[in-house]
Amino acid sequence: MTVSGAIIISQLTQSSVSVCTLVQDPQSGIRTLMVGVGTTPEGLQVQPLTSVGHSGHLLFDVHVQDGAPLYANVVAQNGAGQRVLFTSSAIYMDRTPPVVSNVKVKLIYEGQGSELTVWAEAEWRAEDKESGILLCTCELKGATPVVTPGVTSAEATTDVTPGTCRWLLQQPRHLAPVEVKVTCLNKIQMASTVTSHPVLVLLQAPDMTTVTVRALNNNPIVSPFDECDPEVRSKTSDLELTWRGGDDPSMDLYHYRFLHDSRPLTEWFSQSVSKTSAILRMDENIAPGDVVVAEIRASNARNMTSETVSTTIRLDDRKPVLTGKNASVDWAAHDLYLDWRDVFNVTRDVTYLVFAGTANGYGDVINHLYVFDVTVHLLWLTALDPGRLCQPFPE
Repeated sequence: MTVSGAIIISQLTQSSVSVCTLVQDPQSGIRTLMVGVGTTPEGLQVQPLTSVGHSGHLLFDVHVQDGAPLYANVVAQNGAGQRVLFTSSAIYMDRTPPVVSNVKVKLIYEGQGSELTVWAEAEWRAEDKESGILLCTCELKGATPVVTPGVTSAEATTDVTPGTCRWLLQQPRHLAPVEVKVTCLNKIQMASTVTSHPVLVLLQAPDMTTVTVRALNNNPIVSPFDECDPEVRSKTSDLELTWRGGDDPSMDLYHYRFLHDSRPLTEWFSQSVSKTSAILRMDENIAPGDVVVAEIRASNARNMTSETVSTTIRLDDRKPVLTGKNASVDWAAHDLYLDWRDVFNVTRDVTYLVFAGTANGYGDVINHLYVFDVTVHLLWLTALDPGRLCQPFPE
């Protein structure tokens, strides 16, 4: 009897196995064939020996765990009464769909201006250790392709399949999301589908028009009357900058730098868009009263850079100087006029913090009033007695 390649065992579905015998005996012929299935060579744990007549083919329902080995065992008897046992090589029962992973999509930009074309390219990895991958298909979502990639097939012996698909996008729109759905089928007709994370079509630089920048008030310059100027920061400490309003989803990185006397004080630094602050270490060349400019811009994954947003900060440790003169307080027909134009000797714009009250140290008339002018006018103070009103500044 011929032994080579005598038995073929294959899985058809999650629970069915086909056994095909190719045993021959040219001299006396085959009288009987019996087929059994086991989880060990020559074992019959799954299916006892069953006569298959002369067809040599039998279909079994099997119930074993995923990944369990299966062996087909065939007992053949020829016309001379001789019996021979044949055992197949093992197959491994597949009861699970394939594993699809690393599904990614990237956009490829070719040309510029009106000649710009955008391609979407997807890649993935599919694996099925038991029955292998039959085929994978990919579908573009969120954009209209000009070319459909169709089906990517795996070779019959391949169980780990890296695959790719490519599309030319038709009339791509800025910030349009693009994602890819990959479906892979194994050789027992079980499928898995995985969708990639979306990527955005980038046709323009990030938009920074809604971004505002300011220096944190980490160490305000304070006068004897608790007056602080939010435009001025101390030179004795590091300058911390913050910004907000960057809501363009295409932003990939922020870039910032500082300038002094129109010359770069630092190089451009880059950081993640999740961080919206920066610190300037004080430089010995910055004199009190000097102005520092902070510039912020953003870039996207194509390295397209936005317009620059900037803010100006004066670094000064000098407190506002007192002249020795007092503020004036005038009352007329329930109107209160406060004037302190001669109290401070200032050479730059400052902000005044004003308090006034019905007793010394009180702020029940004016409490934490920030003004840029040197006078305050309050109307209709009908409940106040001018004789009980304290001066807003101590003598």
